[in-house]
Amino acid sequence: MTQAELEERVEEIRRLVKTRPIGSWVDNPCYYVSIIDGERWALILGPFRTHQEALDMVDKARDVGCEIDRKSHFYGWGTCKVADGRAVGVLNKYFDI
Repeated sequence: MTQAELEERVEEIRRLVKTRPIGSWVDNPCYYVSIIDGERWALILGPFRTHQEALDMVDKARDVGCEIDRKSHFYGWGTCKVADGRAVGVLNKYFDI
């Protein structure tokens, strides 16, 4: 990559950052029930405003997940935090979230 190409790419990133709103870790719901399977991961349920709300849903989400996919019993189930909370958990429809 030439210096000119690098500078052009940096400017493009700066423009994107200015035009895309950045979420808040404090004001927005940003906790999720998540799973991990090797290198794969997914946001399963959420977003929730507090970590405790997400923790309270881990077992319930695991139960539904195991009904849908028996292999999910072997996944690592837990919680995570995502900066802007815009993602939608894949099992939200089963919990009216």
